[in-house]
Amino acid sequence: MSNIDPPSRTDRLQSSAPHRERQAAWHNRELTLVYNSGEFPDAIQQPKYTIGDRCRWIPMTTTDWGTIIGQVFAPVETSQSLSPQWIWFYLVLLDPDSPSRPWVITDWAEENDLEQFQASE
Repeated sequence: MSNIDPPSRTDRLQSSAPHRERQAAWHNRELTLVYNSGEFPDAIQQPKYTIGDRCRWIPMTTTDWGTIIGQVFAPVETSQSLSPQWIWFYLVLLDPDSPSRPWVITDWAEENDLEQFQASE
């Protein structure tokens, strides 16, 4: 038996200012989503990797590897600019024999931290 009540009609996404701020409330929790058109880039570079690609973190002393199972285009703050820089992040499902797999199943990686990986390497 669950203690969670089903969402009511008042839990819908509501807009207080079109295309600027939207609020969603669910079970007495509020989530504010902010959209500022001036910060999103005009052109988006295609992702280097796609879902299903096998990748590894660029080799260090120990390196993990796995399969891309998700990707997001997200802003990161940099010291060089007041506005955020947008980059691709990938969700990697670690292989069972990857060194960190005993305590990590998936991990996020920036595009520049990954490279293609073949099992025969």
